[in-house]
Amino acid sequence: MPATITISGQLLGRTKPLFTDWRVPLPPDIFDNGKRLTLRDLLTRIVLEEVEAFRTRQEQRQKKNILPPLVWPWMTLVAEQQAVAEALVANLGHRSPKLLIPYLSLLSPSQRSCVARRLSEIQPWDSEICKALFSLVGDASSWVRERVLEALTNCTITQAEATELTSLLTRKSGC
Repeated sequence: MPATITISGQLLGRTKPLFTDWRVPLPPDIFDNGKRLTLRDLLTRIVLEEVEAFRTRQEQRQKKNILPPLVWPWMTLVAEQQAVAEALVANLGHRSPKLLIPYLSLLSPSQRSCVARRLSEIQPWDSEICKALFSLVGDASSWVRERVLEALTNCTITQAEATELTSLLTRKSGC
């Protein structure tokens, strides 16, 4: 059985650990040079191996997202979630913009603003549209927030919705 190091973290005076134990197998050739193993050497080796493993995993994931060329062999496309979601916005046609609600988090601020405008044009608003628009009031982009607030100016809201909007509008940035 290969030797392993277990790393755990705990605050003094607390019983709950900071994170779950992390077990790292020691490389079998770590003691081959006959020198004493320092903590710096061990951590450097572990970090380098973890970074290399991460890079390899990312390359494999990226290979899965590369689409085969349709016409010219030199023209390959990478399927990215944001690009696909934005293509949905561009190609919505006469379909309901409610179909885009699950993809709001993948869209750029300008695309979220566009979807918010399209959602606000649907009359009357159902609970799904209200929920989407109210969540966009708390968007990180000021552009999106302004567009949604413009749409909400002529809207009648319930007490519960008012409380939710107040919490979104009074929050501090960076929280």
